[in-house]
Amino acid sequence: MNIMTRTVFKDGIERPENKGVEIHCTCECDNCKQRYEYSKYREHINVQLRNRVIIAVWDENQLKQAMEFAEKWRCKDGSRELPTEYLKFD
Repeated sequence: MNIMTRTVFKDGIERPENKGVEIHCTCECDNCKQRYEYSKYREHINVQLRNRVIIAVWDENQLKQAMEFAEKWRCKDGSRELPTEYLKFD
């Protein structure tokens, strides 16, 4: 599983009460890897062909649970590109 995190703020207002974490996961199943390898060398194809999920965490107490979910997440159908899933832990 390829996981990246970044700090975000609600409505772009940088205050401690608006602080959250966004977790980006890309699927590493065989089909997603194959589509990514195919597209990597072709400039006209979007290189984000692996299925992905983005999780927003606004409550620090939920961060551990969200990371566990992200580590276990797998796409539903690796044979085709699915829309990005957006989830929220708050």
